[in-house]
Amino acid sequence: MAKKKKVNIRETKSGKFTYRYDMKDPITGKRIQKETPAFDSYDDAFNESIRIDAELMYGMLIDKSKITFRYWAAEWIEEYSKSGVGKSTVATRKSMINLADDMFGSMYIQEFTAFYLQDVFDNLKEDGYARSSLVSLYVTLKMIFERAMKHDLVRKNVVLHVKVPKYKKTVEEVELDNDIPRYLEKDELIHFLKTSLNASSEQAFRIFFVLAYTGVRIGELCALKLSDFSEFNKTLSITKTLYIPNSLKNYEIGPPKTPSSVRKITISQSVVNILKEQLDYKQSLMRQHGKWFDDHNFIFFNEHQYLGYPMPMSTIRGIMSDILEKANLPESITPHLLRHTFTSLMAEAKVDLPTIQDMLGHEDDRVTERVYLHVTQARKLDAADKLDALIGDIF
Repeated sequence: MAKKKKVNIRETKSGKFTYRYDMKDPITGKRIQKETPAFDSYDDAFNESIRIDAELMYGMLIDKSKITFRYWAAEWIEEYSKSGVGKSTVATRKSMINLADDMFGSMYIQEFTAFYLQDVFDNLKEDGYARSSLVSLYVTLKMIFERAMKHDLVRKNVVLHVKVPKYKKTVEEVELDNDIPRYLEKDELIHFLKTSLNASSEQAFRIFFVLAYTGVRIGELCALKLSDFSEFNKTLSITKTLYIPNSLKNYEIGPPKTPSSVRKITISQSVVNILKEQLDYKQSLMRQHGKWFDDHNFIFFNEHQYLGYPMPMSTIRGIMSDILEKANLPESITPHLLRHTFTSLMAEAKVDLPTIQDMLGHEDDRVTERVYLHVTQARKLDAADKLDALIGDIF
């Protein structure tokens, strides 16, 4: 049976055949006319027309040459946000896309060259952007163009040929790199915890005790639920972190920072007792407030508006700031610094470095290693002093 002639297939002067069709411009939404390359036979042009019509029918066909960075970045971030990465990471990627959009959002994705992007990065450095921002932008662009290459929008990932500008370190930065990361000495920690007993929140002491003696991140602590705590096994399961995009009412629970952050840690009896006290306190408030306590099963909870919701990280930081002022301790101390304090306590207890890193959820971490080496070196010096004392007794 002969094929039915298609009106839009035309024969060129050279005796070849093309197919003309209408499609939607991905940017303007207007209809535009396109034409295929010339085919040697009518049948080849006809078969191509069938493929194109099918793609048009299911909305699969777009004009690749007219796709802008803004359009493609929006497509990419939508897919990226569903890939299981943390909410804070998605927020970082979005901020980098916004930065890029201000500079070249309307450029077609196929127009980009490595030379152009290199100028962009060099100019950002001249404008005073931090190297960390440029690295974040580079990583974001690399992923966006990688996906564009996989979808045949570009022939190569031009970002791979771009270099993030080098920054010359100041004397202060070099010295800072060689400094031992700040952590609380035992007497400072005890003073801080004692002061926290008189904090505005009844939960303050227990929050900071758990942070200091487990090494969990503040977001991981805020996301702890009753099911994560096993009194019998003396363990805490760290499988999630808290993310608050705009208000506490819209809080979200996502995966922790890295795959190695998912872990089950063994806790001391002191931490077990503190957590039991916290749960007893929660039960007393639930009885006191009845239906007004909207229990979301978190161990540490908000005590004000949205009673029973998870305690926001910003609230904990605010409580800590007040305690530091009352305790006359440096205001630069943060909840994250208690992770370093945990490392120092474990090192002093002669726990090996790999075990500490495993408990912290680090596959490899220079900061933890530097704290550990500092404490163990001090212990070695103390041992040498004891040897000197023994020699002194001999002489």
